[in-house]
Amino acid sequence: MKSEVRVIIPRKIDHLLILAELIEQKYDATLVDNPLQHFSMVVYKEKLAIAKFNHDVGWDLYRLKLIYYQERNNALGISPKMDSSTQGTVLFYLKSIRDYLLGIYKGREQMLGDWGFIINSSTTGRVNVQLSRKVDKLLALAKSVLAKHALDGGSSILSIFDMDALAAIYAIADEKNEKAKQTVKDKEKYIMLRDLALGFRRGDRKLKPDTLLFFITSIRDILLGHHKGLEHYLGNWGFEVNSSKRKKNAAEEASDAGGDSVE
Repeated sequence: MKSEVRVIIPRKIDHLLILAELIEQKYDATLVDNPLQHFSMVVYKEKLAIAKFNHDVGWDLYRLKLIYYQERNNALGISPKMDSSTQGTVLFYLKSIRDYLLGIYKGREQMLGDWGFIINSSTTGRVNVQLSRKVDKLLALAKSVLAKHALDGGSSILSIFDMDALAAIYAIADEKNEKAKQTVKDKEKYIMLRDLALGFRRGDRKLKPDTLLFFITSIRDILLGHHKGLEHYLGNWGFEVNSSKRKKNAAEEASDAGGDSVE
């Protein structure tokens, strides 16, 4: 049986960055007989710093996006455990306005279309005016209702409602929604810069020169050469080392016996 050693380079971003940092720490701590003394660690450290910075900023933006989404959903009234009866939300105001307009325009429900509501009529003549809980549709409806109210001015039939309160909560929801969208775009930019420094894109197995993944692969090969037969030493540099036994093939058996290799 022949021992087979595999030194794993992770493909998960977090694990790859952890390995890269462990290599850097081991390099800095190895003051005598450093097997990487001829390796360009200056460039390696630059790439690692770029990857770490953009990775951390990307995660900060991801967390910020979640905050914006939560604040937006709270203002709209669509967060978990919230419904159209949760007072002071966009959904609450719109449901109240819809029900009021249905009473005003009884038998003429199509008039609600002037305010931006979607009217669905059945073949039996039944009219249904539903409120979507989708963010974009809810924001668009609130904007349309507020615009019609402003256009009608003092003659607006919605003057009995606190339309200033609706305008204020709508403005919060719209602002948080736009900030969340921008945060997503910014995050994608930083993640792209991180991946360029890493030399790693999902589904791409090719090594790209002058990237962190390329350097880590080179470091692994250097260390394998330096610690030939003692491959488990690479664990000191942060690598995962797996050993297994496999049966020798005919060529290897012949070589060990000193005979001719057999194809």
